[in-house]
Amino acid sequence: MYKYSKALFITCIYLSFSLVCKAIESTNLDSVIHYAESGDSYYQGVLGTIYRRGEKGEINYSQAQKWLTLSTNNNNPIGLYNLAVLYESGIMGSANTALVDSLYQKSFALMLELAHQGSPRAQVNLGYLLETGTVVKENLPKALKWYEKATEFGSARAQFIIGYKYYYGWGYKRSLEKAVQWFEKAANQNYPEACHFLGNIYANGIGTPKDNNKAIDYFRKAECIQKNSEEISKETGAYTLNGIEYEDDQIIPGLLPPNYLFEIDQGSCGEACLWSIINSDSFQVTQMEINQVGGDPGRGLHTIELRKPLGYFHIKYEDKMRKPYIRYAVAFFNPLKFFSSHSKKYKDYLYEDIISKIKDGNPIILGVKKYPDGHLFWDCDHFILLVGYNEKTNELIFNDFTKRKRINAEKLLDKTEGYSTVNRYNFHNYIEIMR
Repeated sequence: MYKYSKALFITCIYLSFSLVCKAIESTNLDSVIHYAESGDSYYQGVLGTIYRRGEKGEINYSQAQKWLTLSTNNNNPIGLYNLAVLYESGIMGSANTALVDSLYQKSFALMLELAHQGSPRAQVNLGYLLETGTVVKENLPKALKWYEKATEFGSARAQFIIGYKYYYGWGYKRSLEKAVQWFEKAANQNYPEACHFLGNIYANGIGTPKDNNKAIDYFRKAECIQKNSEEISKETGAYTLNGIEYEDDQIIPGLLPPNYLFEIDQGSCGEACLWSIINSDSFQVTQMEINQVGGDPGRGLHTIELRKPLGYFHIKYEDKMRKPYIRYAVAFFNPLKFFSSHSKKYKDYLYEDIISKIKDGNPIILGVKKYPDGHLFWDCDHFILLVGYNEKTNELIFNDFTKRKRINAEKLLDKTEGYSTVNRYNFHNYIEIMR
């Protein structure tokens, strides 16, 4: 009887210690990997989440799937919940709705139990499930209670979420002052999302006086961390982005899009393209600083201003975007420009000029129109950064603000909804970056 009592006592001590460990989860990646590799289902879920969210500076969806699956096999709520999020996103292929729903359903009761035990990660996840009504009836007030509980354990993610709610007045009465206070708590823990949010707040003077120096400091803290990761196999030439292999993609390496959107009047598409080019080897400068170099701080860069940051940061380029005003005038008053499709010229331009340069390893800042046309007199509305081509699928791969996207080359030759090189002046708009 004594032996059984002793064994029970030791088991209770172990379980109590385990619960405390979950409440004060290790933030050291090596420790997390060690626990996960030792078979701890909680830390397997944590490691999978770290790779899914890029919490330690790298997103790797294949690794996320691996560790979350192991955690799920042991019925751990962290694994169940995050595997559902991963599959729901469609990143790993078409989402299986039934599987996603099943994973969320299985996670809820276990997540509630783990949240009561003091895991801030579980408390935040539970808050999301309650807020969105994914499993049970939507209950934002209860969700906020769990977010608040997680902040008691110092969760930077929970602090950011509460700041976000105050900023937009979701669940709380809107208070920019309280929003900033919560964002700053998260930023003090180097939570990148909070840092970038504060950068946009101080850059635009939202609920607080404009402060460019503060804005740049916060932007730098966020933007120096690049979550995305890419690799090109020397043996096969296969391209991998965030742990997912893309067959037959010819990619110019080192041109990952920024993680965060610089919010500015008239948009920051030019700043985002330049950010990828200037920071291709290592982080040097934020989107806000690029904007300031461009010439008119406070609004997005225009066509003629893109070359200024390139020159300032000693980037070699060939500018085919800037044109004398006389060319606009001649094109505008020439009726043939309006009624001629110039389809062969556009096709030659795209395949023989643009795509050939991509194949040669030179990225292209491409000026495109967005249809339906909201700016009838503009020759381009938007800038994208072309970084690759897939000859088998005839797709161009490009950065668009914070996203890596692809588009069939033929789509760029018509005026159907979306991006196109076709414009009323029949201008060809691009800047070639010489590498």
